[in-house]
Amino acid sequence: WLGAVAPAWSWFQDNASLLEQRRTLLLHMRAVVETLPALRDAAEAGRTRSDSSAKAFMPGASDVVAAADLQESLQKIALSARVGISAIETQPVKVMPMVPPDQSRVRDKAGPGELWHKVALRITLKAPWPALIGFLRSVEQLPTRVFVDDLHVHYDAVGPQPALSPVQASMLVYGFRALPAGPGT
Repeated sequence: WLGAVAPAWSWFQDNASLLEQRRTLLLHMRAVVETLPALRDAAEAGRTRSDSSAKAFMPGASDVVAAADLQESLQKIALSARVGISAIETQPVKVMPMVPPDQSRVRDKAGPGELWHKVALRITLKAPWPALIGFLRSVEQLPTRVFVDDLHVHYDAVGPQPALSPVQASMLVYGFRALPAGPGT
């Protein structure tokens, strides 16, 4: 009995538990597959909403006005996110052609209606890590497309709660302003 039936019985029990694990995994995978269409619809709705609600270009009659609007928006976001902005510095405006950089022949001949102005601000702030992340998320939700670049974070984790210790961050926040075609632009 011990030599013939016990090994077969053990093999049967091992396979039964493996079969039960696979059945549970199959049920879980089927439940995940059933949520896939809803997730795709939600992702498409989010893409459509963000694509249609965000304007591609910054408003403003001039680069100075666009920079001031951006600065005001960032200060409002910082106030609501409880982030302390210690410095805001307006960067020089860069004129950029609307053509890809590898097409230098076309870029050199770009007319006034084919140019963008890159309006940028360098900001320095100090906040706990969760507040910094909330600030960046709010910047992403601005009605005008703006970008964060050149992000530098300095963190000294001292104290009893390192997650609430302040983080020193510096970043470049910029957007684009289209120049209208015509003389004098």
